[in-house]
Amino acid sequence: MREQPRSERRTQNRVIGLFTDTTRADCLRYDYLGEWRDRPNNRGIEIELLRANPVARGYTEAQVRNSLYPLMGRDRDATRAIFEIIKQQAGYP
Repeated sequence: MREQPRSERRTQNRVIGLFTDTTRADCLRYDYLGEWRDRPNNRGIEIELLRANPVARGYTEAQVRNSLYPLMGRDRDATRAIFEIIKQQAGYP
């Protein structure tokens, strides 16, 4: 008998479908990079992947660097959540 995926995995698969399944009307058209759980040097923040989008949109290297600088090194900072960093950068209290 085939093993059924855990409920959290089923939920993750539904979310992946929402982001990537172009046959869905509500697809967000993201690129799925696969399961990285066992990937060597896996990090919470992949700076090079984050850099690609603003570069492709024509932002200068200085603008990209300044926007990503607060996130660099933060992936190891367990005391501060990523959304708090982004919120602070956006000027929210």
